[in-house]
Amino acid sequence: MIALNLQKFMPAFTGIRPPYVKNGRNITPIAMNPTEADIKKAIKAEQTAKAAKDVMEGYNGYAFWLGEDLVVKKYKGKDAFSDDPSREINMLDSLFDSGLWFKNSQLGMYAFTDGDSTYLVSTKVDGKEPDSVLSPFTKENLTSLIEIISQMDKGMLSEGSSKNGYSDRVRFMNYDFNGGNIKLTESKAGLFDFEYSVLENIDDMIEKTIVRKDTGANCHQSDTSALPSSLRSFEFYTFCPYLNGAKGDVSELFNDYLAIKGRYHKGMYEFFRDFSKESKFEDIVNEISIHELAHSNLLRKNADGKVPADIVLAEASKIQMSHFMHEQSQFSDTGVINPKQLKEYTDETVNFFKICLKRAESAGDINREVYYRDCLELFESWQRVNGTLKEKIKRKDPEIMKKLTEDYAPTLDEKVLKVR
Repeated sequence: MIALNLQKFMPAFTGIRPPYVKNGRNITPIAMNPTEADIKKAIKAEQTAKAAKDVMEGYNGYAFWLGEDLVVKKYKGKDAFSDDPSREINMLDSLFDSGLWFKNSQLGMYAFTDGDSTYLVSTKVDGKEPDSVLSPFTKENLTSLIEIISQMDKGMLSEGSSKNGYSDRVRFMNYDFNGGNIKLTESKAGLFDFEYSVLENIDDMIEKTIVRKDTGANCHQSDTSALPSSLRSFEFYTFCPYLNGAKGDVSELFNDYLAIKGRYHKGMYEFFRDFSKESKFEDIVNEISIHELAHSNLLRKNADGKVPADIVLAEASKIQMSHFMHEQSQFSDTGVINPKQLKEYTDETVNFFKICLKRAESAGDINREVYYRDCLELFESWQRVNGTLKEKIKRKDPEIMKKLTEDYAPTLDEKVLKVR
């Protein structure tokens, strides 16, 4: 994406100007306060794009080229999957106000209503959606993407964000990390469409998920604690089906990804170590940092340029299982699930983790002890889905019944190691 000179778009004010009404329109300035000419140009862009058949359709709206490296999105209204355009507008507004901008990614400029229609103008994100042939993941664009995800999971300070009066730090959780919201060039990645993202106070989430254990089996759960993670969301939503659907050998790409992920964990170790000084839950946060470091130490390539085989298998199994979790969930419209495969997969993987943990304890391998205990704790939560699925089938839950299959799906561990 061409770097924008924001001063070109922004008048003399700084920060977010409150929304206002002018000429019968509700106007929300984000990074710029639009003139009447700007608004008319955005409305006209729809007609121009339709004439040129240059229209991008999504679940909730249509996007049109606006020029100046900008696009305009017109929301569908009652025909949208989610008839609430304020979600995305408010999120982009909050991100700009907080200074949490993601490199190469969407930056909201302004939004307005015109009659019954709502428009959002934002920056264009360069690249194409992930495709193993036309726009493949590479070591370089994966590095770029994980840097953005790291920024999301570390978050920012947002005054008064804690409902309990704890630390003000929030993390940006992207609960819709599907490939359609990712743009790739050969060397960079960028994101757009933050409609199903939220800013979650980290201390509040620690109290809920770790202290009170007030959470169910969650496919967004991180590798190192019960906290959700945008990295996990990317893995099960996009990366797992991408790798399983790719033709040929993807083991080298997966090894590259795991090494990049190791650097992510190193950064998260440093983040949680520092965050412990401001957190209400200092001991818990320090413990999470120790786990992040152990994962980082193991996700490294050996002298032969490979991540250790047991770690590759463990990582592939966790990513695959989180994908299975999502497929059978109420939030996935297209997923299918084989209950027998799900049960067999969880049992076999848990057994593998137990064997690896026993070996690590015998060898005094502290990093692997921490790592495989984390793996087992994660699957202890995820194993609950077998019982839940059984109950839903027993009562003939329509959302589950339409997803049932007797076919065995290919799994990521088979793809990268050919072991099962």
